Amino acid sequence: MQSIGIDLGAKQSHLVLANDQAPMQTLSLPTATLGAWLRTQPRSRVVMETCTQSRAVARAALAAQHE
Repeated sequence: MQSIGIDLGAKQSHLVLANDQAPMQTLSLPTATLGAWLRTQPRSRVVMETCTQSRAVARAALAAQHE
C-alpha cells in the first residue's frame, strides 16, 4: 500500500509518496487541489499534520477511499 505524507500549507502543500514498489517521490501542489488529486491516487494511507485545513483534507481522503 502506498503512503502519502502531507505537509499542509495555506496555499501550497508538500507531499511525499512512498511504497515498496517505487522510489520515494516528493511533490508540491496547491492546497486547494488536494481533494481532486487524492481522487486520482490508488488506495493509500494518508498522514498529515494537524492544522486548520487538516479536517477538510481528511474528509477528502476518506471520501476517496484512503485510510
